[in-house]
Amino acid sequence: MANCTNCGAELNENQKFCSECGTPVNQKCVCQNCGIKLKSGTKFCPECGTAQSENHVNKTNDNLSTLERINFEKASKEFLTSTNNERLLGLIKPVYEKHPHNEEVLSLYLRILLDADFEEAKNVLERITDEYLDVYFCKIKACMLDDEFSEAEELLDKADTKWSENKILKYLRTELLLRIGAKTENQECIADGLELLCNTENPENKREESECRKIFVVIDDLELYDDEFILEFVKKIAEKGNICAQSYLGFIGTEDEQNYEVAWCKKAAVQGYAEAQSTLGRRYLHGYGVDRNYKEAVKWYRKAAEQNYASAQYALGELLENGCGIEYDYNQAIEWYKKAANQGNKGAQEALERLGE
Repeated sequence: MANCTNCGAELNENQKFCSECGTPVNQKCVCQNCGIKLKSGTKFCPECGTAQSENHVNKTNDNLSTLERINFEKASKEFLTSTNNERLLGLIKPVYEKHPHNEEVLSLYLRILLDADFEEAKNVLERITDEYLDVYFCKIKACMLDDEFSEAEELLDKADTKWSENKILKYLRTELLLRIGAKTENQECIADGLELLCNTENPENKREESECRKIFVVIDDLELYDDEFILEFVKKIAEKGNICAQSYLGFIGTEDEQNYEVAWCKKAAVQGYAEAQSTLGRRYLHGYGVDRNYKEAVKWYRKAAEQNYASAQYALGELLENGCGIEYDYNQAIEWYKKAANQGNKGAQEALERLGE
C-alpha cells in the first residue's frame, strides 16, 4: 500500500490522484490534466493534449477541491470530441470563477467559451492581459472568426516569437491563410497555407490532431474542396502520413461513386484515428465505395465509439437496437445513445426520447 507524498494518506492500487489532497501519485511522470503516465520529456499528453511543465508537476490541481478537479478533468477529456457546449461550460465555468488565474483552468475555459458563447468569449478576452499560449490562441481564433485578419496576423506573429516551434500555432497560421485566401479569392495565399501544413510535422497528440482536423473543417466550410489544386495539396499532405488529411480524403465524395478514397480512409482508421474509423463504418454500412458489410460496419463504429466519438456511438446504438450486423441488445443500445447524447448528438437525443429513456 503506497502513501501520498504530500499528505501521507493511503492510496489504493492504480490510484492516479490522492483522494485527500488531489496530489498526483507520481508527480514526475503523470499528465497535469488526466493523470496518465508519461514518458520523460513529453511536451503534450497523448491522451488529452494538455501541455506539460518541464517536471510534469500537476499545477492544475493546486488548490482545487476534489469536485472542481473532477469537473475540470471531465471538461478537458470531453472537449476534444463533444459538441455539447452547454454541458462543457457548466462543468468548467464554476471552476474558472473560483480560480481565474490558474493557467490550465483559464485556457480550457476560454477554448470552451469560444464554442459555447462567442460574444461572451470576446468580452472575456478583452479583459485578459495574461500571455499564455492559449490566451493568444483564443484571441487569434476570435479575430479570424470576425474576419479581423490583420489583427489575427499581428497576434500570431507575437505568439510565434514566444513559441516558434509550436505546431498548434502553425495550424492556426494555415487556417488564417486559408480564410484570407478565400475572402480575397487569392489562390496563392491558400497555396501558402497548405504548403505550410505540408511542411509541418504530423500531429503527435489529441490536441494537435483536433487543431489539424479543424483545418479540413474550414476547407469544407469555405467550400474550397472543389478546387483540384487544393485536393492535390491534401493528397500530398496525406502521403506524408498526416492522418487528418487521410481521413478527410476518405470522407469526401461519400455520395459520389466516382470519387471514393477508401484506401486513404483505411490508412487513417488502422492507425486509430476515430473520425476515419467512423467514416469507414459508414462506408461499410451503406456500401459507399465498398461492398456493404454490416459486421465490418459494427467493427469500425465500435472502435471509434470506444474513443468517445459521438456520431459513432449513435450509429453503434442504432445497429444494436436493430440487431444489424450484431445481436440485438436494447440495454447496450441505450448506453451508447446516452454517451452520444451527453456529447450533444441530436440523433441520439431523439432516439432516447423516442424510446422513453
